[in-house]
Amino acid sequence: MKLRTGLRIELQRLQVPGSQWTWVNRVFGRHGLHRLKGPRLVGTRWTHSAWPIPGERVQMHVCKIRSGLYQATTIDECSRYRGVGLFPNESATSTLAFLDRIVEDMPMSVHRSQTDRGQEVLAQQM
Repeated sequence: MKLRTGLRIELQRLQVPGSQWTWVNRVFGRHGLHRLKGPRLVGTRWTHSAWPIPGERVQMHVCKIRSGLYQATTIDECSRYRGVGLFPNESATSTLAFLDRIVEDMPMSVHRSQTDRGQEVLAQQM
């Protein structure tokens, strides 16, 4: 018990970030010891920074639904306007076709798009 308390105090003294607490707790759990209580985050809240102009930034994500079925989704940061498409493969051709359709269907012009840099975005069109 004194070892855990001493370790906790030492980690707080050294101002160890939260990710290190996770690592320490993982090691403790591996050896059947109880978890340490990490530092409390006081006054921190997640805030959403919306872009003030519709179409200024549009996020795009592609995810696999099941074998042979992929979903592409776009979300405008300002208006939260969403576009969804389903495709049989995760290729640059499918992604470009989806983007062309979304740009035509959106009620505003798209200035900038943000992606997760997946292979369907970075791949060469064949």
